[in-house]
Amino acid sequence: MSMAKLRASGVQIVAEKLLVCGDRSGSSVKDVKGGHFAVFAVENDKTKRFVVPLSYLNHPGFLVLLEQAAEEFGFVQKGALRVPCQWSEMERLLAKNARRI
Repeated sequence: MSMAKLRASGVQIVAEKLLVCGDRSGSSVKDVKGGHFAVFAVENDKTKRFVVPLSYLNHPGFLVLLEQAAEEFGFVQKGALRVPCQWSEMERLLAKNARRI
Protein backbone atom coordinates (compact mmCIF):
# COMPACT_ATOMS: atom_id res chain seq x y z
CA MET A 1 0.00 0.00 0.00
CA SER A 2 1.35 3.44 -0.87
CA MET A 3 2.26 5.83 1.94
CA ALA A 4 -0.49 8.26 0.82
CA LYS A 5 -3.17 5.55 0.88
CA LEU A 6 -1.86 4.23 4.17
CA ARG A 7 -1.92 7.73 5.70
CA ALA A 8 -5.48 8.29 4.44
CA SER A 9 -6.68 4.97 5.84
CA GLY A 10 -4.95 5.71 9.15
CA VAL A 11 -6.63 9.10 9.39
CA GLN A 12 -9.98 7.50 8.58
CA ILE A 13 -9.56 4.81 11.27
CA VAL A 14 -8.64 7.34 13.93
CA ALA A 15 -11.39 9.76 12.87
CA GLU A 16 -13.99 7.00 13.17
CA LYS A 17 -12.69 6.06 16.61
CA LEU A 18 -12.82 9.69 17.74
CA LEU A 19 -16.44 9.95 16.58
CA VAL A 20 -17.37 6.78 18.46
CA CYS A 21 -15.47 7.62 21.65
CA GLY A 22 -15.59 11.40 21.61
CA ASP A 23 -18.91 11.83 23.40
CA ARG A 24 -18.30 9.42 26.26
CA SER A 25 -17.88 10.89 29.71
CA GLY A 26 -15.58 8.19 31.13
CA SER A 27 -12.16 9.12 32.48
CA SER A 28 -10.52 7.11 29.72
CA VAL A 29 -11.67 9.76 27.24
CA LYS A 30 -11.28 12.82 29.48
CA ASP A 31 -7.55 12.31 29.91
CA VAL A 32 -6.94 12.50 26.16
CA LYS A 33 -5.89 16.07 25.41
CA GLY A 34 -6.96 17.88 22.26
CA GLY A 35 -4.84 16.90 19.30
CA HIS A 36 -4.29 13.38 20.66
CA PHE A 37 -5.98 9.99 20.48
CA ALA A 38 -5.84 6.83 22.55
CA VAL A 39 -4.56 3.57 21.14
CA PHE A 40 -4.11 0.15 22.73
CA ALA A 41 -0.96 -1.83 21.99
CA VAL A 42 -1.79 -5.54 22.03
CA GLU A 43 0.98 -7.84 23.22
CA ASN A 44 0.22 -11.53 23.87
CA ASP A 45 -3.54 -10.82 24.19
CA LYS A 46 -2.87 -8.14 26.84
CA THR A 47 -3.36 -4.45 26.14
CA LYS A 48 -1.68 -1.26 27.29
CA ARG A 49 -3.15 2.15 26.56
CA PHE A 50 -1.12 4.98 25.03
CA VAL A 51 -2.14 8.56 24.24
CA VAL A 52 -0.67 9.53 20.88
CA PRO A 53 -0.42 12.97 19.21
CA LEU A 54 -2.37 13.25 15.94
CA SER A 55 0.90 14.22 14.24
CA TYR A 56 1.88 10.53 14.39
CA LEU A 57 -0.61 9.87 11.59
CA ASN A 58 2.16 11.19 9.33
CA HIS A 59 4.89 9.02 10.87
CA PRO A 60 5.92 6.05 8.69
CA GLY A 61 6.50 3.77 11.69
CA PHE A 62 3.05 4.46 13.11
CA LEU A 63 1.45 4.04 9.70
CA VAL A 64 2.98 0.58 9.49
CA LEU A 65 1.36 -0.25 12.85
CA LEU A 66 -2.01 0.93 11.50
CA GLU A 67 -1.60 -1.28 8.43
CA GLN A 68 -0.77 -4.25 10.67
CA ALA A 69 -3.83 -3.44 12.81
CA ALA A 70 -6.03 -3.44 9.71
CA GLU A 71 -4.63 -6.82 8.65
CA GLU A 72 -4.97 -8.42 12.09
CA PHE A 73 -8.11 -6.79 13.50
CA GLY A 74 -9.81 -5.34 10.41
CA PHE A 75 -10.69 -1.74 9.67
CA VAL A 76 -13.93 -1.99 11.60
CA GLN A 77 -12.84 -2.58 15.19
CA LYS A 78 -15.29 -2.36 18.05
CA GLY A 79 -14.19 -0.16 20.91
CA ALA A 80 -10.80 1.49 21.09
CA LEU A 81 -8.22 1.39 18.31
CA ARG A 82 -5.90 -1.60 18.81
CA VAL A 83 -2.53 -2.18 17.17
CA PRO A 84 -0.50 -5.40 17.32
CA CYS A 85 2.65 -4.07 18.92
CA GLN A 86 4.92 -4.86 21.82
CA TRP A 87 4.54 -2.27 24.53
CA SER A 88 8.25 -1.55 24.52
CA GLU A 89 8.12 -0.92 20.75
CA MET A 90 5.29 1.62 21.18
CA GLU A 91 7.13 3.30 24.07
CA ARG A 92 10.28 3.51 21.94
CA LEU A 93 8.38 4.96 18.97
CA LEU A 94 6.69 7.60 21.13
CA ALA A 95 9.85 8.52 23.08
CA LYS A 96 12.03 8.72 19.97
CA ASN A 97 9.62 11.01 18.18
CA ALA A 98 8.72 13.11 21.22
CA ARG A 99 12.24 14.50 21.11
CA ARG A 100 11.64 15.69 17.52
CA ILE A 101 8.27 17.34 18.15
